Amino acid sequence: MMASPYISVAVALPVPKAYTYGLPEHFQGACSPGVRVLIPFGKKRVTGYVLSGRETCGEFTAKNILDVLDDHPLFPESEIPFFRWIADYYLHPLGEVIRTALPSGLESHDESCLFVTQKGLDALAGKRLTPGEEDVIGFIQKRDLCTLKQFIKAGGNPASHALVRKMEKQDLITLSYVLKKEQAAFKTENSSCFIGTPTRLSACPKSGKSFSCGSNRNRRSPWQA
Repeated sequence: MMASPYISVAVALPVPKAYTYGLPEHFQGACSPGVRVLIPFGKKRVTGYVLSGRETCGEFTAKNILDVLDDHPLFPESEIPFFRWIADYYLHPLGEVIRTALPSGLESHDESCLFVTQKGLDALAGKRLTPGEEDVIGFIQKRDLCTLKQFIKAGGNPASHALVRKMEKQDLITLSYVLKKEQAAFKTENSSCFIGTPTRLSACPKSGKSFSCGSNRNRRSPWQA
């Protein structure tokens, strides 16, 4: 629980510093260092990580957070100095350091999506569109949710972006932001098992426990002749 009116937030974007946001009273009971919050950043909504409470916002007017995304912290407050050290040492954004340390698929952000307007549907039915405009609307209709990134990548033509802007001004299509949540994914690793006499003894840097590394050279299976 945080009783301070403001919080310091590390944004999960390539930006060099933490930002101050207002903490409405109805979120104070659910907010604490280590939880994710949904915040406005420019014209979009993105994920941020709460670092600490703040009593003032300086000379700037702070925007309020939009939501608290977790019931419990994803990392302890004691880990924050370590994240800061990594960010300073490697000259890397703090929010991206934290995002990398956590399981993938926890971010929420706005995605630019294309939608066909009623005027666009009427123009398509009345055959009042150019072939290029018909292709754009057809591309959008084939997908449940068509992102601008998908359209630009599929078009492979810089002029396609200009066509989208033109159609948007004509109210044939509309460009809106949709909050998108990434799906969590499992990370897999390949491992090998060596059978043989241990050749050296090493220590794990984290636990300090010793483990042996074996070699299978010059060894025969019991079933080999």
